[in-house]
Amino acid sequence: MDMLLSALASDIASRIISFLVAKYQKQATTEKMIRLHQLLLRARTVIQEADCRYISNQGMLLQLRQLRKLVFESHHVLDTFKGQAQVSSQSFDLNRIQVTMESLESAIGGLKEFAVFLMDCPRILRQPYSTYLFMERCMFGRHMEKHHIVNFLMQPSGSSLLQVLPVVGPVEIGKRTLVEHVLEEETVQKKFSRVVRLKSDDLNNLQNDGAMKRHKLISPSERCIIVVELEHDADLVAWTRFHSWLSKMNIVSKVILISGLHKASRLGTTQALVLKRMHPDEFWYFFRTLCFGSENPDEHQVLLSIAMKIAPLMKGAFLCAHILSRLLRANLSAQYWRHILDLKIKGVKLHLEVFGEHSTDRIGKSRSYIVSNYIPDDHTVILCNSIHRRSLGWVDRGVPKIMVEDIINRSAAIPSEGEIEVLLWQSPIAPYYSYMGNCVIKKASHVVPKERCLKRKRWTMKA
Repeated sequence: MDMLLSALASDIASRIISFLVAKYQKQATTEKMIRLHQLLLRARTVIQEADCRYISNQGMLLQLRQLRKLVFESHHVLDTFKGQAQVSSQSFDLNRIQVTMESLESAIGGLKEFAVFLMDCPRILRQPYSTYLFMERCMFGRHMEKHHIVNFLMQPSGSSLLQVLPVVGPVEIGKRTLVEHVLEEETVQKKFSRVVRLKSDDLNNLQNDGAMKRHKLISPSERCIIVVELEHDADLVAWTRFHSWLSKMNIVSKVILISGLHKASRLGTTQALVLKRMHPDEFWYFFRTLCFGSENPDEHQVLLSIAMKIAPLMKGAFLCAHILSRLLRANLSAQYWRHILDLKIKGVKLHLEVFGEHSTDRIGKSRSYIVSNYIPDDHTVILCNSIHRRSLGWVDRGVPKIMVEDIINRSAAIPSEGEIEVLLWQSPIAPYYSYMGNCVIKKASHVVPKERCLKRKRWTMKA
């Protein structure tokens, strides 16, 4: 009997201690989350003020970049806990909040000199935007990269009349959008009287000096910016010819090369600006704001947790983030958001089964990818063979034209086979491109990657 009472007392004591520890940890976690939220408000105030000023000091830009990184990380930590039904009592989670909070607090504490210098930076006059409108119609992130290009354009030409800055990075990472926003800066427009834009076809059409003179692209008397897009290896040869002509004409210009080719980074007179994909925390903040728009995410905890599961499935793809966020924002139903999550999970699995890699990786390599598993029971898929940009929207190619949301929502009549053209997304910001997909409807079993076909062909030839 004594042993039974002793065991019972020990169990009760253990439960009480566990309850008190869990309660203490939960209270401590809540207090730290509140403190982290307060620090975020202070940090965002500094960032918003900095965004309204023209900063040329590289040290200040690096400090601002680090602060942004910590803000994105802090938002991710807060949203992780808000999206959970209960706050975890594990010390790992508590430590993560503690480390994030201390890092942000330290960064804010070191901004005294930054704030003093910031007040001396000239103010940029802009129309006021809410966060949602800013994200929809203005450029998200890339502030340091933008200042880098502006500084390049504003610097005196020096001994070299023709200066070249390559802007390189993966496919659809925002290179053109970044450059267009730089060109809209008032200081840039005041210094340069003209902007000349050249694409692959334009370069290849200028075969010789005579053709260049006939086109009268540039006058030696005017100060201009030349934006050149290099898409293929053949464009590098055309650029070399065009660069030689510019040098002989003694034209005072600044050239910005936009390319996804790594070779283009060696074509500049200054170090190339290399754009990389967003950090997961930064991408989450971007996707989160697009998904909820003017709604407060804190009032939609269930949706917030679903969105956090969708975000990593996109692997930092801007185009996919815009497409899905537009669908989610239009229907704030947990059932619909779970449906989109389920479709995305199945899409990732299907790509791994068919291609052995993620759709984002295939788009980055300019390879075909599956837009939708359109008829799951029949294993019919919509395969996108290529994505191209248009500034004029639809062009009649003699094939059906469908919007991507109609495919995902099953809200339009889609052919059972053949080619279709899909409007993936229309950008609301400069340069206002429409992203079109050349697609074909076929059985999943008939989708064989080109790279596998080539390997099979080589193996057959060897045999």
